Amino acid sequence: MSDDNMKINNIDDEIDFDSINFDNARPVSEEPMLARLQAQHKEQKKKEDISIRIDLSTVEQFKNRAKQTGDNYQSLINQALKEYLITDNLQEVIKNTIRQEMRI
Repeated sequence: MSDDNMKINNIDDEIDFDSINFDNARPVSEEPMLARLQAQHKEQKKKEDISIRIDLSTVEQFKNRAKQTGDNYQSLINQALKEYLITDNLQEVIKNTIRQEMRI
């Protein structure tokens, strides 16, 4: 756990949330930054934790690319899988279109 996370956890432990009056609190939807955070959190929940075996060299390549781009290597793997599915489907569409055109 990072020092920042420890500080946040310590602050949470010190605050008595039961004693705070939230009657005048505005909805999250009225606070753009909070609304974005909430949307991101909901989007993240749409992912499923899985266990998968990937060659060490492949994982290292994704980790190296993540360091270069500042991204998370797991997000890069997820994006690569999405792109593969799109490309694979596109290739099938092109093949089928060519087949149909050659029959005419």
